[in-house]
Amino acid sequence: MHIFNKKTISIILINIIVLINVFIILDYFQLRKMVYIMHPVEVNYEFDRLENDLPYNKKLGTVAVVGSYFAHGACINVEDSFAYKLQKMTGRKVYNFGVHGTGVADVLYQVQNGFFKKNNVNPEYVVLVLEPDMFQIMYKCFMTFFHTMERYKVLKYHTVDNEFVPCDVNFNLSDNMKVTSLMILLNDLRIKYIPFNNKFDYMKKYLTEIKLSLDEEYPAAKFVVVVYPSLKNKTDRWSEIEKEGIKVIDFSKEEYDFLVEEKYLDAQQYVYPNGLAWDYLLPTIIKKSGI
Repeated sequence: MHIFNKKTISIILINIIVLINVFIILDYFQLRKMVYIMHPVEVNYEFDRLENDLPYNKKLGTVAVVGSYFAHGACINVEDSFAYKLQKMTGRKVYNFGVHGTGVADVLYQVQNGFFKKNNVNPEYVVLVLEPDMFQIMYKCFMTFFHTMERYKVLKYHTVDNEFVPCDVNFNLSDNMKVTSLMILLNDLRIKYIPFNNKFDYMKKYLTEIKLSLDEEYPAAKFVVVVYPSLKNKTDRWSEIEKEGIKVIDFSKEEYDFLVEEKYLDAQQYVYPNGLAWDYLLPTIIKKSGI
């Protein structure tokens, strides 16, 4: 007796077709909105909070703040954002280059492609606000079924080669490759089980490459990385980054765990740091960085 008769095979094939169509529909209407773009090619970012109207001391060097939601100031007023408060506390002109949904790959791209110069900024300090999800964003390099892009193209013109790409996603790498929502979902599951030390290795490569690019374009600029309090960021390895000439201010310690309480988060999603959180952290950041 055959286990798979014609009727069974037909049912299986129909179910596979239905499943594929479900994912295509989800891809088109929902999932494509969730995908991060890594190493975008010829992309113009919208820095909608680039400058503020606070007075500043023209004799002091400027600061460029880079990063994603935390740097930009998602779901909070401009007056409560990191960049605004940093300018208010130091008297330096602070430019906010934070962009929603981006990561260290985008910071590298911005530095290597002259985004500071395009906005007439010659920073004395470049401050990266490293939020917890940036370790995840490094691995999210796919576009969806209906979209394509050239990934990692920017790396071909600099010191980082294809070995820089996380091995966990090598199965999906090629220029203009189309991938489905199912592959995106499977990749998200894989990311969760990648050992933190592996993720840190790639974070270290990104940060080192950013530093090298800054040294080339802005030799006098000091690169500061602010590690925001989170269980996801806790590691003893941040000292490795400092050995590369990068100032790391690490708040991922138990004494700062209280900053994940609601009173220190935005009032809409209770995810992003508000003005109270930055009021608490900025004096330490300013003191340790020399800003």
